[in-house]
Amino acid sequence: KVTDQAGLKVKKSKFLCCKNYHARRAFMYYQRAYPETEFLVCPCSVDEITKENWKLTQHGIDEVLAEIKRIVSQFSDNDAKINPIICKF
Repeated sequence: KVTDQAGLKVKKSKFLCCKNYHARRAFMYYQRAYPETEFLVCPCSVDEITKENWKLTQHGIDEVLAEIKRIVSQFSDNDAKINPIICKF
């Protein structure tokens, strides 16, 4: 909404830098908002939760499962504009 109200057109490739377990939802959200833009996703581990160790602690499990719930909640309408194949990690 902010870019639309300001009349800004987002067309060039953009970097998304976010927590690794949040990267998919961030990409899906921005791809929905800006379907003509290529996004390069830069996931990072700022809280020491990684794809290798998330399941080893209750905190890691809670964070990842909460993120999955948010994905289901935000994208449960099966939006055809989201194409996970073009996501570059």
